[in-house]
Amino acid sequence: METSRYFERTLFYDRSPAADEYYERSADLIFEKDPGQSTIEVRVQSSIDVSFYKQKDEAEPKDRDRDNKSESPPKSLHSMSPRKLSIPKVKIEYTETREDAGLVSDDEEDSWSLSSKASSTALPTALDQRRGGDPPTYPGLPKLAVVDLDLGKLSGFIRHTNENFRVFYLRQRHSHSRIKVTKEIFEQLLRSCHVFPRFNEYIIGFGLKNSESEIGPPPLKFRPLCNSNSNSYQGFECSYILRYVEFTNRSGGKDPWSLRQFAIYHRFKPKSDHRCSTWILVGASQRTEVRLDHYTRSIDDLTGTNPFELHVIFLDTAIASWRPYLVDLTQKVTHQSNKAVGITIGSDDGDDFITIELEDHQELKQIEDKIADLILCLDSTSDTVSTFMDMYDQFRDNRDDEPSLKTSSHKSAYGSDAVVFALKEKFKEIAYTRRKAEALLSKVQNTRTLISSLLERQSGHNINQQISALHSLEQQGQVENTIMREIAEKNSRDSSSMRVLTIITMIYLPCTIVSNFYSTQFVKQNDLLSGGTQLEYTQNSWLFFAISVPLTVLTILVWYLWVNSKRLLQLVLCRVSDRDERLSSRTWIFRLRRSFRGLPR
Repeated sequence: METSRYFERTLFYDRSPAADEYYERSADLIFEKDPGQSTIEVRVQSSIDVSFYKQKDEAEPKDRDRDNKSESPPKSLHSMSPRKLSIPKVKIEYTETREDAGLVSDDEEDSWSLSSKASSTALPTALDQRRGGDPPTYPGLPKLAVVDLDLGKLSGFIRHTNENFRVFYLRQRHSHSRIKVTKEIFEQLLRSCHVFPRFNEYIIGFGLKNSESEIGPPPLKFRPLCNSNSNSYQGFECSYILRYVEFTNRSGGKDPWSLRQFAIYHRFKPKSDHRCSTWILVGASQRTEVRLDHYTRSIDDLTGTNPFELHVIFLDTAIASWRPYLVDLTQKVTHQSNKAVGITIGSDDGDDFITIELEDHQELKQIEDKIADLILCLDSTSDTVSTFMDMYDQFRDNRDDEPSLKTSSHKSAYGSDAVVFALKEKFKEIAYTRRKAEALLSKVQNTRTLISSLLERQSGHNINQQISALHSLEQQGQVENTIMREIAEKNSRDSSSMRVLTIITMIYLPCTIVSNFYSTQFVKQNDLLSGGTQLEYTQNSWLFFAISVPLTVLTILVWYLWVNSKRLLQLVLCRVSDRDERLSSRTWIFRLRRSFRGLPR
């Protein structure tokens, strides 16, 4: 039973409502807001005159005059008459750019189907100028001209180059910045190239961000193209994301490795009269651009060659980046493992003692997270390779009826098809790298367990040392308590002696006072005729009592005030605060009364 067109379009073409909502919500973080900052770099075959579509500051003076006279684009060289044929002065250059991105568009018809597969693979014989059995080189100049596209002429440029090999790049300042194009220009590019809407789902992972929010990218989306009338095979379009790592060698103790990504869209139509191959690369690395340039140098017919060759090359570039990253992680784990094995708990020799810190456990946890991310990226790449194998089988089945393939005399050294051989090899390489990552992950987990046990033992050893120190402190405290008890007993004996002396003094004090009074000048002894003596008091003897009694009272008062000074000061402050509160309350009442005094009664 045949499926409906609505079902096919909904499942294989249109975005889901959730994905569309997510895309619209993230657009401010993905795209540039200032149209003046938007740039699209295009690589197109240099046999086409595209100077009309370049930025005005790069165009030749003749092109500027022609722009002022007419807005019609120039004809391609193939359509010009032999007498008027001239080689356009297109700036051809090869630059190893930063990690940036590109976009591509293709034909005018928006036809579609359900399956797609690729043709046989052999590289053309013009790949090498030399003869012999050596590996091929990359002769000649680049076959793609670099065009800094005038965005106002974007649609005309796409129509003018709709039967050619072209690559669109959308650049980023760095991997966590916005794409250097506005949302409107981006969607205009997709509409002009008839890119299926599901490609927008792969752009959501780009833009402003502080960290990687989605480690596992969306799976590969593939859509076959077919004629809407005859339902015959017309090509395919696909989009996917490749994850890779890059050695940034950042200083300041930061991780020298960075997780990167770039999105790929490809639309291919192999029909001989309307051939086209449109590529959109978003976030393409420098290595990817280098290999793309090498590939285009070695191919005579860019639109007629196997379209899956570049996909395999991109996969190989991304997969190869994981090996040095895995080696670096292995070295870090081995260092921590050797450190954990060589530790000696409770060693008295300070030179042989290796310390295990909490930071070692945290570093292993970070490495474990990185390996888990690596495994997830490998699984995503493995799914992409597996999908390409299915796509290629279908594409090859649909291309078997072409006479050019049946009469081809080229035989691949890798068997029936080099693309199949390469895809299987990449699939095995990913599986082997994943097994190494799983083994390293197991080693990390075992090392973390060992370090956790060592940290617990080290903590227990430290606790035992602290308990021993507490025991020694307790013994010292007991000795000090004994000494303090002896001192207290001695002070008690001294205080008892002082109390006895005080009592004796109090007993003899009245006698001392009386004797002292009678030894003063206020009392005189007169000799009597009878031979005895008589005591006589002077008239001013009262001065003794008038002076001594007030002094005694004053002394007692000063002592009382000194002993109770704090309590008396607090009492005075409380009374002052109470008085201030009463005054403030009265003032408030008086103000209230004055406010009502002028009112009518």
